[in-house]
Amino acid sequence: MIIDSYGKDEVKNMVISLTNMIKGVYNELKACTAKVKAQGDKLEDLHECERQRIIGEFKAAFRERYAMEETDYYRHFFCDEGLFYHFSRAYGYVEHYLREPAAGGENQGRYFVGQYIFPIQNWIILLRTQLRKHTEDLLPAMKQEMNVNELETSPSLSTLQARLNYLHEQVREKRVDANRLFYEQLWTLMEPFVKQLESGCFQSLESGHAPASFDGVHRFLYSVKAALEQGGLEVVEVPESYHGPLDEEDCFVRSRDVDFATPAIVRRSDHYVFVKGMLPVG
Repeated sequence: MIIDSYGKDEVKNMVISLTNMIKGVYNELKACTAKVKAQGDKLEDLHECERQRIIGEFKAAFRERYAMEETDYYRHFFCDEGLFYHFSRAYGYVEHYLREPAAGGENQGRYFVGQYIFPIQNWIILLRTQLRKHTEDLLPAMKQEMNVNELETSPSLSTLQARLNYLHEQVREKRVDANRLFYEQLWTLMEPFVKQLESGCFQSLESGHAPASFDGVHRFLYSVKAALEQGGLEVVEVPESYHGPLDEEDCFVRSRDVDFATPAIVRRSDHYVFVKGMLPVG
């Protein structure tokens, strides 16, 4: 037996020594466990910080992309029988009236507002409504986008970063998109005239028909024409005034059903015809 070989005191000392060694190992293991847990907590904190960074950048990039999508409403406002079309008709009518004052009859002021100004004002109301709704829908759209991309639930930082990178690429593409820049610049140039129309600058014409009243209309339309040209468009009043590569039939339509000429509206950069001009026959 061990007791017989070593003696009781020696065995007792050995037990005490082993116990102390076990306690020491236990304390070391406990300390290591605490360090591992601390490191784990630190890694979790770093993971959460990184996830929040990605979420923050994603929200900022989404807001920027969403704001640039307003261009779709500007494009619809100008095209699709919008401002370009009604401006062309209004411009042609006023030019015709100034050459032939009697052509409009006694109520030409009321007729002009009803035929050419009211439609533009209706398009303005539609645009303002669409822009307001677009702003109101930002937060719901962002929430849906984040849910689709699992930004609040996915544990994979690499996956979230990949989705953020894709959104950044979309934003970069929109920043340099020539079409978007064209309509944004055009809206910046045209908004002052839009605000004048919203304020009812032509209301007096509804009750009056003096030729002098149309002098102000003519100045207004010439200012609009200058803004359109500054924005990269060409307002072509007659085929002879156009010097681009398009033929007359590309820019104008001759018809017996129109009483006065209206200008074509062409983009200078690529000669895209937004509105064909009308030329009376006979």
